[in-house]
Amino acid sequence: KYDKAIVAFQNFIISNPKSSSAPEANFLIAESYYILNKKDEALKYYQEIVISNSTEFLSKSAIRSGNLFFEKQNYSDAILNFLQVISATSNQRDIVVAQEGIFKSYYFKGDFDKSIEYSNKVIQEGGNTVMGAENRAILFKGKSFLQKKDFNQAKTEFEKVIAMAKDISGAEA
Repeated sequence: KYDKAIVAFQNFIISNPKSSSAPEANFLIAESYYILNKKDEALKYYQEIVISNSTEFLSKSAIRSGNLFFEKQNYSDAILNFLQVISATSNQRDIVVAQEGIFKSYYFKGDFDKSIEYSNKVIQEGGNTVMGAENRAILFKGKSFLQKKDFNQAKTEFEKVIAMAKDISGAEA
């Protein structure tokens, strides 16, 4: 049924390229591809929305794009998409999700100072908005200090995670 929806939405866009519903059609095509696990195709449509920078689907599309780029280990593009979420929305949940994507991307990119910076933003600006985000932020902060060979600060962060997290973050710490 998603394949049929994709064709129908694509035909709609071809017939009505200037329609105010075209961005929604693009988003629904992207979501359909995403559900079908055709992530490269989904990414193309999410990016169309992100590049347009003027739709109600911008935040959702940029989060999806950021996550897809992260999965592909394209951390620079993931960061750019997550930063666009932060600048485009006032939704605290979306901001925390984006900040989490940023601190993880910087960590895997090897920029541990930036990972710590964005981990701190999650901790200070609403890590409780997204379940487990604060625990993951403290864990990545500790892992970043460990990579920087600041063992005392890493230990302090890991102890915080162990004390507060009864989840996978606590187990990893």
